[in-house]
Amino acid sequence: MADTGYRSIEAQCTNSTRADMTITAVQFGTTAVSWISGEEAKVGDILKMWDGVLWGVKTDDPQSNADVTISLFGLGSHPLTMHISNGYTGKSAITITGNDVITGSVTQITTPNAYHTQFQVVFHMVSSRLPDHAVYVGEVRGHTSKQGGHTSKQA
Repeated sequence: MADTGYRSIEAQCTNSTRADMTITAVQFGTTAVSWISGEEAKVGDILKMWDGVLWGVKTDDPQSNADVTISLFGLGSHPLTMHISNGYTGKSAITITGNDVITGSVTQITTPNAYHTQFQVVFHMVSSRLPDHAVYVGEVRGHTSKQGGHTSKQA
């Protein structure tokens, strides 16, 4: 088992998008943070479509957060970012800031020790489907309208 320090956090990431994603930036929260051996994310690394990877950081300082921000680019107008953090206050979280095409879903995995947390992250396409309750209805007689996904011409 790898050395996970005093505090650590791991993200099991899966790329469920329609493109490979390339790491464009990696930034630790403090100088007290380092990668868990074998779980490094490096600028230029590629997370292939439908592939998975485990990224993890640790700290040996009881007064420091174990945190890192990773930026990835594949589709969309700008990179998405993922901030992973197991804080010295006991709060552990992963935050995804998506773009116009890709977002992410995060689920915490139960672990026996709050100092060492794990999450499942799935990067996926942003849904362009309208919510079920949204229906567009034509405004004026004689114009085309869409109702429940069907197009009709009003007389």
